[in-house]
Amino acid sequence: MDISRWNAIMSKFQDLAGYKIGTNQMVNCKRRIVGDKEIYNLDKREERILVYSLRKLYSELKNRYISK
Repeated sequence: MDISRWNAIMSKFQDLAGYKIGTNQMVNCKRRIVGDKEIYNLDKREERILVYSLRKLYSELKNRYISK
């Protein structure tokens, strides 16, 4: 995965949930999906799975924070 793509996704999460919560949510999701593997070493399959999981997580967080 390209680091600029990771940073763009991170920015969206931080805008939605704040710096600390957004960062923690993304990193925890990344660890569940690919473990301690570096972002720039992911193959295409791992990248697709990670992006899918992050989109799902973002939707859940959006529903939680918008419904407040």
